[in-house]
Amino acid sequence: MIKTKADLKKYLEEDRKNYPPLLSFVGRLRSAFFSTPIGIMIPQYKYLYYLRKAEFAINSKSKFRKIFYLYLLRKMSYKTGFQIPPNVLGPGVTLFHFGMIVINGKVRIGRNAKFQPNVVIGKKTPNGGVPTIGDNFYVCAGARIYGDITIGDNVRIGPNCCLYKSVPDNCVVVGNPAVIVKKNGEKCRINL
Repeated sequence: MIKTKADLKKYLEEDRKNYPPLLSFVGRLRSAFFSTPIGIMIPQYKYLYYLRKAEFAINSKSKFRKIFYLYLLRKMSYKTGFQIPPNVLGPGVTLFHFGMIVINGKVRIGRNAKFQPNVVIGKKTPNGGVPTIGDNFYVCAGARIYGDITIGDNVRIGPNCCLYKSVPDNCVVVGNPAVIVKKNGEKCRINL
């Protein structure tokens, strides 16, 4: 949770590590018109930047800043397709591509989370709980994570996986229904 300017700076530095270096004005123009891979990553970081600024404004109780940064965040949300509420993600987030990423506002995700597009994390039923996710989490395209579950540290969720049961630390989960195919570096097959 970002409460001070020092926290804000730390979160932004952690997030920035996962993105290409900032370009000069000419470089930004070139990437805007010729769509280099670096140019593709700029809006994702911009979304995270506004998300972190909005988190700081909400937690520091600054009304003007809160309204201003929530407006900018919503504007970037329309451009990128991300619907990630403030105070959900830990530092070091990577959003690889444009596309739908929807996360419930009560979900808590640890450090160094990485997201592919078309991911939904939320409730299984209207009155149900939401997932709690540990550090070093990687989720592939099309995954759905629902319900009052806990996902441990160092977990990778495969493409189009539908996960609604808890997962221990150091696992790789694939399929629908979800199956653990690797646990602590060793191949296995554990049905969830």
